Amino acid sequence: GGNDVDDGMANPTGDIHTAVNGLIAIEAEHAADNAAAANRSWVPGNRNGARGNGSMITQPDSGLIRFGNGDTPHMSYQVEFPEAGRWHVWVRGWGDAVGSEGKSDSVHVGLNGVLDGAKSLQGFPAGRWTWSNATRAGVAASVQVSSPGVHSVDVWMREDGFEFDALVLTRDGSYVPSGVGPAEQHLASGDDQGGSDNTDEGTGGDDGGTSGSGGSTDTAGDNGTGAGSGNDDSTGGSDNTASDGNVIVIEAETFSSKSDTSSHAWTPGFRQGSSGGSMLTTPDNGVLKTTTSGTPVMRYEVNFPAAGSWRVWVRGWGDTVSGEGKSDSVHVGLNGVLAGGAAIQGFPASGWTWSNTRRGNGLATLHVASPGLHTIDVWMREDGLEIDALVLTTDVNYVPSGMPTGVSALEGNGGSGNQGNDNVANGEGDSSTFVSDAREWIVRSSADGSGATKRHEAAAVEFNGELFLLGGRGNRPVDIFNPTTQRWRTGAAAPFQLHHFQPVVLDGKIWALGAMTCCYPREDNISHVWTYTPSTDRWEQGVEIPVSRRRGSAAIVEREGKFYLVGGNTLGHDGGAVGWFDEFDPSTGTWRELADAPVARDHAQAGLIDDKLILAGGRRSTQPNVFANTVAQVDIYDFRTGTWSRGADIPTSRAGTMAVTIGRELLVIGGESSGQSAAHDAVEAYSVDSASWRTLKPLQQARHSGGAARLADGVHVVAGATTKGGANETASHESLTID
Repeated sequence: GGNDVDDGMANPTGDIHTAVNGLIAIEAEHAADNAAAANRSWVPGNRNGARGNGSMITQPDSGLIRFGNGDTPHMSYQVEFPEAGRWHVWVRGWGDAVGSEGKSDSVHVGLNGVLDGAKSLQGFPAGRWTWSNATRAGVAASVQVSSPGVHSVDVWMREDGFEFDALVLTRDGSYVPSGVGPAEQHLASGDDQGGSDNTDEGTGGDDGGTSGSGGSTDTAGDNGTGAGSGNDDSTGGSDNTASDGNVIVIEAETFSSKSDTSSHAWTPGFRQGSSGGSMLTTPDNGVLKTTTSGTPVMRYEVNFPAAGSWRVWVRGWGDTVSGEGKSDSVHVGLNGVLAGGAAIQGFPASGWTWSNTRRGNGLATLHVASPGLHTIDVWMREDGLEIDALVLTTDVNYVPSGMPTGVSALEGNGGSGNQGNDNVANGEGDSSTFVSDAREWIVRSSADGSGATKRHEAAAVEFNGELFLLGGRGNRPVDIFNPTTQRWRTGAAAPFQLHHFQPVVLDGKIWALGAMTCCYPREDNISHVWTYTPSTDRWEQGVEIPVSRRRGSAAIVEREGKFYLVGGNTLGHDGGAVGWFDEFDPSTGTWRELADAPVARDHAQAGLIDDKLILAGGRRSTQPNVFANTVAQVDIYDFRTGTWSRGADIPTSRAGTMAVTIGRELLVIGGESSGQSAAHDAVEAYSVDSASWRTLKPLQQARHSGGAARLADGVHVVAGATTKGGANETASHESLTID
């Protein structure tokens, strides 16, 4: 049963669409962005019977077909989804006939720039308007929404000449639209619809309420500060600009809208040295939000001059609660999606600081699918953090300092020119944090005599500021180290032996895949994805791993909410090393095979820097000498170009290494090799800028196959084996300070 109601709304082009009674309706002509390609464009249609007397058609019509979403006209729509999950897609369209044959009866629909479950929607005959959710793959069209909030729905031309009237999204798999379909609804913007430059404050602190703040658009390349002014309740409505076309400056107080929750809100800040104003999350109770659910958000409309990877810098001021830094991180996303800008940290309580470092290691980066208007979202992660400005740039070497470009010190809070203590996050003039080669490793002991469990073939990862040590041969519990209390505590062991894996963090869980189980020398590969949830201390089995892609000892990184597995061994330690490279999407449970790495290897870990996967160390394990065949070659995958390249060989060839990303370097720690009976104590750092290695101070305790993770106070290494093989396990713990 459908809904025959026409909404009759007056051209709310670019507004955020929202649900009514579980249905989200989108008028074709109300796109937020419309980009031409291949000498074709989406232009207004002319057929009678369209909803609201408006539709869009791809012209010219000469029978061109595009099987994917590359080089084809594209429209995007801002949509607020009330819940995550699978949303069914219906399109109302009109095909055409070329030589009496229907050639323009299909279209592509995607989400956040990705074409997947709604590819090649067909079933639109010439001569009438038709609703269809059929795809050429023979399944009903759908998109998988990873989180509630604002996302971008994309419509790409598949065949030119197709006329598009409307789109409906629904969670109800039995729903079938009819007539002109359900009414279109938009979020209340808070803007004065009468055309005034003034705005009101919206609904303020109501849960989910939207507040106006000037409706500004941030654009790269304008050279001006654009001070602007609205009424007394406006934040200024300024166009935050910069002097270079690849640098965009956003003042925190110039949000276009914001949504508070019943418990927290973004409110004007108070600290001196901000560049005209700042925003602070209040109240400050030490609350932490690992995702975007139930946390206040500010939104900024940004006109991007180019698609691609944009580095994110935030200028912030943390606070301390009882002497402990608890409010030093924030989430930044794009079009309602949190991915490469999650958990930006590095804001001490001593002054204004620029940072683009993420808690999961790596640098905060957003991937913009197309030029034009997009929404930048800033969510509270820890309450009490005050932010002054954001900088977006395509220049990986750009490092902001002082006040944002284009804003003088005299325009700061109170006109004093006091910039506070601007601790730029790059340390030695580099665009990142840095580890000095003069720093010594420090042996750590706990405050209460607690410690980790001896183990090897294990791994560690940082989660919410703590170190989680997982897996290892045998039945080992999860060990958790809190750097503030200097104490260890114990979590639940996995339900079976789980070892030889690199853990990754996403959506409040620690993920294990590409792992081995049981017994040397021909270990089994785990058949399913597994997760550990720290908040519940529970292990859970996830989706099945395709039989043809199962292996253990694979290296893994997380990028934009997806996991990328490379290398591994299909036969444990008995000759099955592979160079396989896969993408796993945890939101859909789907796997995709990518181009193999140049060199097969196992017993290595990877890092992600500047949208490049860096893979160093490892070996090709086989009998009878399992420790031989180490790999010196460094393989680098560039996600922007989709190509592999070779980096400088690692100076000390070894396997069973641990890897941690620090700024623009990958630290490769410890290891084992056939050339010596003791484990390696070597620590070497690979720079993506110089494509070269430097040697850091060695470990206090040589080890391989332990756990390493970066915490707020430095790089921590714990557990492992001190000699080649697994006979001599250790629980020793040491750390290295980051400059």
